[in-house]
Amino acid sequence: MPHTEMPRAVAAAAEPPDATGPPRLGDEQDPPPADGAGIDPADATALASAFAADLLSWDEDDPARRGRALGAHLASPDGAALLGWTGTGRQRADLVLPGRVRTDGATLHVEVRVRVVPYRRVGARAPGAPEPEPDPPLGEPAAAPAPSARGWRGLAARWVRIEVAVTRDGDRIVVAAGPAEPSPADLAARAPGRPR
Repeated sequence: MPHTEMPRAVAAAAEPPDATGPPRLGDEQDPPPADGAGIDPADATALASAFAADLLSWDEDDPARRGRALGAHLASPDGAALLGWTGTGRQRADLVLPGRVRTDGATLHVEVRVRVVPYRRVGARAPGAPEPEPDPPLGEPAAAPAPSARGWRGLAARWVRIEVAVTRDGDRIVVAAGPAEPSPADLAARAPGRPR
């Protein structure tokens, strides 16, 4: 049987770590330090980024999709569909850049920049139908609508900055968002005939 050499990357990873050099693939490393209520900053950043993308994405033709997506990030999904949104229009977050993380007691605050694409309705309004889910579903649902849809035209993208508070709820980390009830201004801004 001919001798074959082990690929270089695998051979390097199989060697014992060098105490004087940088860590290599396969080296044992200490876990990252935890802040807040034992929350890993990397986990908080990932959750805050996903939440920011879902918070800043909406589609009046399928508000329930946004509710499902946001509800997964919160301690309670009640009222999630209209959190920070009037219930009208269409917008898609297409890029999220997490920034600074700071601690305030048991809460981590993550600064996030999100690039959003707003949409303008074109033509007559036709009854919307939610986008069909892939079969079988892949991953968790996101609030972002499809990049194009009949009756909508994408506009120039904008940058939005938000701060997301992440805390612990039992054994889960969740976004601390509220209020659970919409404000009077949110209620007044909703389109007539929308559920309150």
